[in-house]
Amino acid sequence: MTTKNEGHDKTATVLNYHSPILAKYGIIPDQVEQIGKKLVKVHSKSGTFALKRLDGKYQDGSFIKTMQSLFERGFTNIIPIYRTNNGNFLVHFDNNCFYLMPWFQHENRQGFFQQMMRELARLHYMTSKDIVYTNNQIAKSYNDIKASWRTQRVFLERYMEVCESKWYMSPFELQFVTYFHEIMQAIHFAERNLDQWFEMTEQKKHSRVSIVHGNVSPEHVVSNDKGKGYFINFERSSIASPVYDLVTLIHRTLKTYPVNNHECVEWIQHYQQFNSLKEEERFLLYSYGSYPEQLYNIVRKHLASSTNNNELQSTEQLLRAYWQMKNIEFVIMQLIDGEKMTSNE
Repeated sequence: MTTKNEGHDKTATVLNYHSPILAKYGIIPDQVEQIGKKLVKVHSKSGTFALKRLDGKYQDGSFIKTMQSLFERGFTNIIPIYRTNNGNFLVHFDNNCFYLMPWFQHENRQGFFQQMMRELARLHYMTSKDIVYTNNQIAKSYNDIKASWRTQRVFLERYMEVCESKWYMSPFELQFVTYFHEIMQAIHFAERNLDQWFEMTEQKKHSRVSIVHGNVSPEHVVSNDKGKGYFINFERSSIASPVYDLVTLIHRTLKTYPVNNHECVEWIQHYQQFNSLKEEERFLLYSYGSYPEQLYNIVRKHLASSTNNNELQSTEQLLRAYWQMKNIEFVIMQLIDGEKMTSNE
């Protein structure tokens, strides 16, 4: 339990630490609230701001060029980053790197997710271009993914053999054995769709890429007082297939207890009203979306542990990853069924 004095001291510490950074912008803070590990809310007579600390690997600020490119293309639904008094976008302080934005509120209002998907589709559509590939480039990308998945599949199959050879299985092993058949089904489904993506892309010899957000989630969309939505946190943005953002969103949204998530299906369908996926992109979505890499990672991490104290934690993680796999399976099957109905009309 935190006492009143301890809370006051912590607030003062946060204020004192960030004041030199804010001085670079000519801002004198009245109050600084620690919102998360990397974000603080700044109250001042000049206004209310969000000050964000960058992870080390993003401190080169390359994402700022992406944001400038988006503004130049007319995509304005992103929170701008303020310059310091010296014209810099980033402030380096105490071996950390920071940037400043206006403060907008997170608000999951009615229609929020539809707006988020519409703006994500606009982002991809406005920045899309076709990249021409040689057969060698396409084959290398395909073979690299297949080889990685094959290694993981063999690893899981061998672990299955080890588990079945035991007279007594631990709770983690028993749970893994219970899920194994469905895990293999998901892997084979992902591989078949990757094969179809490869065949189509090899024939076309080109693929569509866009500026992707790289970390899309409802937490990275904020609203102004008129309800207009804006994207934040472009630190992981890059040039890639628009499918990348959709897979990220699906994985995050469906990392929960078992649920028939019709809403997630509707979000993807709403997205396609503004940026329809090409046939090969749909195969890529189904492939990357359904591949149960999280389950593989949990098994590998569990076996690499040097202690047995993580049995309960690993078992719980395996259960949640299984739920996620089944939730994703439902969404993808619904999307496929929807496409079949559309093509038969």
